[in-house]
Amino acid sequence: MELSMILYVLSCSLYSSTSETTDIPIIIANETVVNAKIGSNADMTVTIVTAVPPLKAVIWSRNGQTLFGSRYTDGNIKTPSLGINNITASDDGTYRCFVYNEVGSSYVDIFLFTWSKPTIRMSGNNIAGIGSTVHLEGLITSKPNIRNITWTRAYKNTSVAIDFTNGSKFGRSGTIFHPILTIINLQKADEGLYMCAASHDFSEGVGDIFVSIGVVPLVSREETDYQGTVGNDIQLNCSYDSNPQAMFLYWLKNGTRINLDLQREKYTKSNVSYPDLMINNIQLNDTGIYVCCVGNVIGVGCSAYIKLLIKVEGKCNDNRDSEHVYKTLSIYNAIYEYSGTTDARKSSHCYEDIDILNKDV
Repeated sequence: MELSMILYVLSCSLYSSTSETTDIPIIIANETVVNAKIGSNADMTVTIVTAVPPLKAVIWSRNGQTLFGSRYTDGNIKTPSLGINNITASDDGTYRCFVYNEVGSSYVDIFLFTWSKPTIRMSGNNIAGIGSTVHLEGLITSKPNIRNITWTRAYKNTSVAIDFTNGSKFGRSGTIFHPILTIINLQKADEGLYMCAASHDFSEGVGDIFVSIGVVPLVSREETDYQGTVGNDIQLNCSYDSNPQAMFLYWLKNGTRINLDLQREKYTKSNVSYPDLMINNIQLNDTGIYVCCVGNVIGVGCSAYIKLLIKVEGKCNDNRDSEHVYKTLSIYNAIYEYSGTTDARKSSHCYEDIDILNKDV
């Protein structure tokens, strides 16, 4: 009997020394803060320190709401983890990993912070005339807030920082999300590419804009003289080259601007896309000096004079030896004087040869 009791005690002692202590599981986060770029994927993982008895379940939640859906991927009981696809700014928050065994549960929190590369949209009066003041503006979108703004310009295949110590040439103003670079007294040497760089703790973005010297439009004519016949239509041609782009166009007749809106039956309206002037059903009073003018933000440029002569078939009185003889000729309405404030003086004469008329005019 005594021997049996000893064997029982020994067997109990042996079992107690080899059994494991049961308790709630203990886990730790591999990273307590995870930074993820918007549009990318994020992974959160935890390490199991102890789990006796083994884990029976792992549950992930965000701000108190259990996570489920196709954007989320789970790990497994042995290696708990959470993957999030196509991160958005709204994914910011605290994520909690719950683990359970037969004894109880525990959890660990991981904070997810999302960020985006700064984007800079540039604008401004980047095409301007010599001596002008140019304002280059950047509109920045960023998460988190921008910490630094840098202005540079391209020079010989590299970039150099703008020197703001010379306040008579460059200036800067605006806000961290709306920086403004000012170029004073624009000169040919100031032409080129200007860059605005915005950075935060995770990334940097750059926007650029090209500054060039603009001029008034160069307006040209295809013909100097046009000849038309009463009752017909005639088209006066005009072409131009403009930098910056043309904003408006108009025609002058004998120094006075033609109101195309009020004379739609007479003129087919022209514009910067179609600069030619079509005159419908021409009459003798359409004779005159025409000028095509085009404007941009720099100023207005005009063509050289375009002369329009109108022809009508009729009879001229040819006085010879006191006898009146009528000859059928082409009669042209010829211009003799031109005034910028009044209509040109016009008189009709008989010419058998248009070249002679042009010399006379």
